[in-house]
Amino acid sequence: MCNNKGSTLIESLFAFEIYIFVIILFVTLLTQLFQEEDRLDSRYQHIQSQEEKVSYQENFIDIVNTVLP
Repeated sequence: MCNNKGSTLIESLFAFEIYIFVIILFVTLLTQLFQEEDRLDSRYQHIQSQEEKVSYQENFIDIVNTVLP
């Protein structure tokens, strides 16, 4: 009476859909991770350049007085 081939096909398609969803999710998360890493690296480079400017513009005593109240 009942043919099991249709349900097997539906189960296979559903499993394939889950597989594709997991792959897309993984790729999306990796892309966001690398973008965040690039953003943090650029901010770190900017902070280092600002520190170099401060260290060259002010003498050591002024820097210590700025940091220590």
